[in-house]
Amino acid sequence: MGKNQYKILTESEELTAYIKGSLRYSLTDFASFPTVGDWVIYQKIDNNHAMIFEILSRKNKISRKVSGLKVEEQILATNVDYVLICLSLNENFNLNRLERYLFAFDSDVKPIIVLTKKDLCEDPEKYVEQIRKDYPDLRIEVVSAINREFQSLKKIFSKGTTCVLIGSSGVGKSTLVNTFFDKEILRTGSIYEKTSKGKHTTTARQLVVLPNNQGYLIDTPGIRELSVWDTDEGEDSFKDIRELAKQCRFKNCHHISEPDCAIKKAIETGKLSRRRYENYLKLHSEEEYIKKEKGYQKNQIRNKKIRERENAKKARRLIKK
Repeated sequence: MGKNQYKILTESEELTAYIKGSLRYSLTDFASFPTVGDWVIYQKIDNNHAMIFEILSRKNKISRKVSGLKVEEQILATNVDYVLICLSLNENFNLNRLERYLFAFDSDVKPIIVLTKKDLCEDPEKYVEQIRKDYPDLRIEVVSAINREFQSLKKIFSKGTTCVLIGSSGVGKSTLVNTFFDKEILRTGSIYEKTSKGKHTTTARQLVVLPNNQGYLIDTPGIRELSVWDTDEGEDSFKDIRELAKQCRFKNCHHISEPDCAIKKAIETGKLSRRRYENYLKLHSEEEYIKKEKGYQKNQIRNKKIRERENAKKARRLIKK
């Protein structure tokens, strides 16, 4: 929609909506404005337009840092039951990317790994085993839109359930959903054969009501960059590394040259892959940077408010004189 406009979907209609002025001025930052997946209280202005009076409390959210240098939260979706992390069984398959997705999500959002394009892969089980090694409890679905192999995954779509699709361009998210319901719900596009990378067919996040009252689906643009934001819940995605670190001889072990280091031993014996540990360090470093910047911004806001109060006091004293 255009600036300051929102699209509201109800069971019977679609409305263009605006935020009531008093609500707009009460919202503290960009992330607190309505976003895809929010439930709102509204009042119709006419047959096609409505006014949003309240945004209901969010049970969860999927966020990332906005791309670029600016440290600001961008919410991809809210009130999500399942996040379908789509990786295709070709050059797109990337464990580092998968770990980044899992690191970024709230713990009360149920992730399902969807390995697409099974028909193009000679040995899908090889990829499943790579994931199972570090995430034995994760649900993994290997699917093919071409061969219509997806019935187990399709069962998650039900009344009142909200699912969000996450993945790079070209992994087959839209094709899969369209094949589920035998109609074009989402636009599809071609991929570049040499790189297995797709063009962006979804240019903005969108929520669609699925046919036959089978819930809601949030589609996101192909995500090439998912910078971490609030990852306290996502620490469980590296629970094995944190448990190993507790076994080190020294509590402040840096896992470099210290004796009796459980992390180094696990890497040497093959229990922990160096790739996974280095990815953990990278994500943890990003997390610390974001926390530091958020703390700095809070201090800036607090100092600004203090200055404004002091200026107001000075102004009142001058008026009294």
